Amino acid sequence: MQDIFVYGTLLNDEVLRILLDQPLPKVGARLAGYRRVTVSGQMFPAIRPDGTSSVEGALVTGLDQCAISLLDEYEGRFYRRESVVVYLDCGTPRHCQTYVFQPRYYDFLSAEAWCNDHFRECHMSQYLARLLGPG
Repeated sequence: MQDIFVYGTLLNDEVLRILLDQPLPKVGARLAGYRRVTVSGQMFPAIRPDGTSSVEGALVTGLDQCAISLLDEYEGRFYRRESVVVYLDCGTPRHCQTYVFQPRYYDFLSAEAWCNDHFRECHMSQYLARLLGPG
């Protein structure tokens, strides 16, 4: 079983349910040394190293290899799963993995910060419809 730090669309239970078809425990967490920005022209974010920033998100726990493979496919070629240490809301450090945007694609990143509340309000229904596909 593995733990994954999520910081974007995967913060939303609706998205996780569509992708993994199972309830997953989550706990608030923070990743230091990274910055979350919007991918230009997209509804989703990316993180990249930035020594002066941190990213609020959640730790999804207890993922089996099948779930990890599905998340790898969902994240696609622009992201690489990397080992990181996050800090749970209670302050405890936890080793896990997260999806980091690959440097060779940095030209696709905007300087605009990504906000989950804005995503939920303005893009969630369209995003879910895209995930569910036709029919």
